[in-house]
Amino acid sequence: GIETFNLAGWSMGGFIAQTLVTRIPERVRSLTLLSTDGGGSSAERRAPEIEQALTNKGGSPEEQADRLIDLLFPPDFATQVKAAAGSVVADARSRLDPAGLAEQERAMTDWYESADPPIGRISGLARDGFPVLTAHGLEDRVIPADNSRIISAALGNSWQATFPGGGHAFMAQEPERLSSLISLFLSR
Repeated sequence: GIETFNLAGWSMGGFIAQTLVTRIPERVRSLTLLSTDGGGSSAERRAPEIEQALTNKGGSPEEQADRLIDLLFPPDFATQVKAAAGSVVADARSRLDPAGLAEQERAMTDWYESADPPIGRISGLARDGFPVLTAHGLEDRVIPADNSRIISAALGNSWQATFPGGGHAFMAQEPERLSSLISLFLSR
């Protein structure tokens, strides 16, 4: 099996990655957090209208896909994504399990209500040299970009990168730049 690994998490996957690091720190060589936050009361939350749009399950799968794509990307890039992949996203939306979505929403609530989010324990690891990279699109409306700064400040010893014009799924907008950044980080 795999004994040690570099771990990355995007959005809610970043929440999961942070939790995993605190459970098995001896197996994780580095942590890359993309468009995520540190949870608890220190996280900057999304605007209420974004929360409503994100959790709105109304409309056809195509309408749901349009809403989701509009949340993930700035308008000009969202138009391109809709043209290229809107039907794929709609098909995926039509297959989502409502119970799974409800569990995801409960997990998000627990993440933000946590009195002891994992970022506090990760900061101790970072002070001891554990490498962490945070990267965020500056136009992210789902998890505001200021969370990258909040995480970096909590860690005290991390890499931080921002992507001007990048939305929540900035990695689709800037794949080469992000890939180069992660490669550089992992080669440190």
